[in-house]
Amino acid sequence: MSHTFHIRASQFAAALTVALASLSQAPAYAFAPCTPTTPKTLEFHNVRSMGTSLKAKHKLGMISSFAEVDGASKRMPVFVDFDHGDLDRTNFTSLQEANCQDENRHFVDTSLSEMTESPPDPPLSKEVWVARLLLLLSAALYGTNFTMVKSLDESLSVGISSTLRFGFAALCMLPWLLAPIDDQLKSIAKEKFERCKSDMSKWEEPTRLAAGLAGMEIGVYNSIGYISQAIGLKTIPANKSAFICSMAVVTVPILDFLFGKVLLKRQVLGACLAAIGVYALEMGGQDASSLSSGDLVSLVQPLMFGLGFWRMEAAMEKYPTEAGRLAAAQLLMVFLVSLSYLICGAPFTDTCEVLPSLTELVAWFHDPSIMGMLVWTGLITTAFTIWMETLALKTLMISIRAAAMSSEHATNNYVDAGANLLDSMYQGIYHGKTRHEPDLDLVLQRSYDSGIRSIISLAGTSNESVELLELISKLDNTDCKEKVKVFGTVGIHPTRCAEEFAERISDGTDDSCEWIPKTEQEQREIIQKLISIANAGKSSGNVVAIGEFGLDYARLHFAPKDIQQIGLRAQLEVATEAKLPLYLHNRESGEDMYSILSEYKERLQFDKDYPGIRGIVHSFDESVDIAKQFMSLGLYIGINGCSLKTSQNLATVKEIPLESIILETDCPWCDIRPTHAGYSHITTTFPSKKEKQYNRDAGREFCVKNRTEPCHVVQVAEVIAGVKMLKVSEVLETCCRNVFHLFGNLDKS
Repeated sequence: MSHTFHIRASQFAAALTVALASLSQAPAYAFAPCTPTTPKTLEFHNVRSMGTSLKAKHKLGMISSFAEVDGASKRMPVFVDFDHGDLDRTNFTSLQEANCQDENRHFVDTSLSEMTESPPDPPLSKEVWVARLLLLLSAALYGTNFTMVKSLDESLSVGISSTLRFGFAALCMLPWLLAPIDDQLKSIAKEKFERCKSDMSKWEEPTRLAAGLAGMEIGVYNSIGYISQAIGLKTIPANKSAFICSMAVVTVPILDFLFGKVLLKRQVLGACLAAIGVYALEMGGQDASSLSSGDLVSLVQPLMFGLGFWRMEAAMEKYPTEAGRLAAAQLLMVFLVSLSYLICGAPFTDTCEVLPSLTELVAWFHDPSIMGMLVWTGLITTAFTIWMETLALKTLMISIRAAAMSSEHATNNYVDAGANLLDSMYQGIYHGKTRHEPDLDLVLQRSYDSGIRSIISLAGTSNESVELLELISKLDNTDCKEKVKVFGTVGIHPTRCAEEFAERISDGTDDSCEWIPKTEQEQREIIQKLISIANAGKSSGNVVAIGEFGLDYARLHFAPKDIQQIGLRAQLEVATEAKLPLYLHNRESGEDMYSILSEYKERLQFDKDYPGIRGIVHSFDESVDIAKQFMSLGLYIGINGCSLKTSQNLATVKEIPLESIILETDCPWCDIRPTHAGYSHITTTFPSKKEKQYNRDAGREFCVKNRTEPCHVVQVAEVIAGVKMLKVSEVLETCCRNVFHLFGNLDKS
């Protein structure tokens, strides 16, 4: 049996336009063979929705190690072996002056910044390749469905053929529907509950029934789409129905928008292109009065299939390990609706269909042609393809989920709660050499353009505290409506404590020196100076914390333990007097830090509405046990690139509740590098130039390689989202609320 298809120019134009619309919805990493586990495997007439198919490619997209930059996939290259996170802004000058150098810390060789080649992408695992092949095979098998269904409908009515096909498929998928709930799902649900344990009444353990009902709900929407498709096909060609169905690519972003999501430009463009394509198909060479009832009824397809896919996405987020159960429940519901359509189809058909007799069923099952087509369309192209997709999803689920979630940045109110805007790099000076003009204004503008609305910049000495307030005042007075609000801290970094709280005594050699504390009177004068600076900045709304201060036992060559502890205690006095939150530095000193903070706990609880000590442990990179100790005091945990280097770091971050995390960059340091464990979760990168090639003109579009900026805070959020299997938007929004809870609403008006 043969079928001849004739394609008009309007159809070709419509197809091309809708294809472009679908492609515009998906990032570059999604362009690989893939099929969804959702409506596309459950159709009455196999009228393939290109929009739904390619939208599914985006959501389930074949995951690779590429990151998207303005639509192009690229990797950020490795530039130097030196880890900027090992030295911060406050110590580089001192390191040069003191000529102190650890065997594991070397000055950066600026010649390395000339490297231009990107490292090769890490190879995909064998399991991922097998999963890809399964998805490719399922797509190829499903492509044979159209001819089979057309041939089957010439022998059986639509209602009977659909009922038998989906009945076979539902029967085969029944084991997935009845299988025990996955223990991994219980763990994921428990982890989410622990993050929201303040409201214990909302805890519900996931059940087979709940997941099954979610799938059946989706099956209802898809079934309505299939029925409208079947009715429409009575009067319009199948290829036209398929194009109309592609309008689902419009339905999904519209639903996203109505429920508060910010649409990407490519999504808006894709929706417009799809609408234009369908309009060209429908209205090409005719007027509105010539539209048939089939055209109008078929318009229900994209609404229902789009709604079904949208709800499937939500169900997969809630039940990430239950793809098989959700698909089985959909098939069961489609079978039930098909059966209902068979029995109650008289209002929609020319003749009333009745249940076939046993004799008819036996005759059909003995007909090799009919039985072969039923087996192929029901068991192979429906049930078997879904089984392969489910098997593939067991491998790809974590990557798929992380990639899909990482693509959404819903909020436009990010905060970088830890930057170093006084650093000489923003003046174009790198390791004592001038490389380009100052560009702090461009850095701040780029931050605003990327969604940053507030930045907290850190001070490392009393003089820097004054300098920072002067910079903030200058920025506040710039004539620009769209600008980032910058706030500051007042304090002395632990590695700078010796400069302010001690006197240096040398035995006359360059190799040895010791520090003795200044007198109590001198220390008190320093405390009063800091209090005065803090109160002045607090009254103007520019100072939000005391810091960066604390302990750093990894760099005792700058200041010994006893001097650092003197500085810590002195600045706790400042915080008590100024009644400001603590901005704490902790490196390899967690136990001592916790012990000293515990001594001051009652004195530091000056805010009756705030439980515990009000503060943040910045750039946290210690164990989860130390994190829990700090959190028990009421402190937040600051996470930046230096917190995400190793697999152990990621395991620690996973255990820290999102409600206790604050995002920061510690820029221009602490970039997330390809050698770091967290790098694989990054999906947002920024075009950059080498420092020698960078200038102010380039600075309007490019960052400086290896120099972190506040806009990179989204990368920190993406790593946390990937580790915790959350949406990036959820991470950004929750961490912003944490910032406002700690520092206030960061509003200078």
